Amino acid sequence: MLAWISRGAKPASFPESQRDKNDWAATLVIRPGPIIELYERTPYPIRYEDKQFACGTGRDFALAAMFLGKNAKEAVKVACVFDPGCGNGVDELRLK
Repeated sequence: MLAWISRGAKPASFPESQRDKNDWAATLVIRPGPIIELYERTPYPIRYEDKQFACGTGRDFALAAMFLGKNAKEAVKVACVFDPGCGNGVDELRLK
């Protein structure tokens, strides 16, 4: 996916392996703006332009926490408390 996106993400050359219903990888692309694109099993991303974004099993808890004023790291910690599919620590990545 990284190579495909680096080459311009042209739909005609979308990796065939991504179309496998049992073996594909979600790919998150963050562009200036900020614009967030989530690629799944098609060459057409789901585009998010909201100020806050979360994905995964604890998504709803994290979004609620951010809505209530928590930062992203704190929101993930909240999600880990309420969602049994979350946990095992929190890693933080800051983009410039």
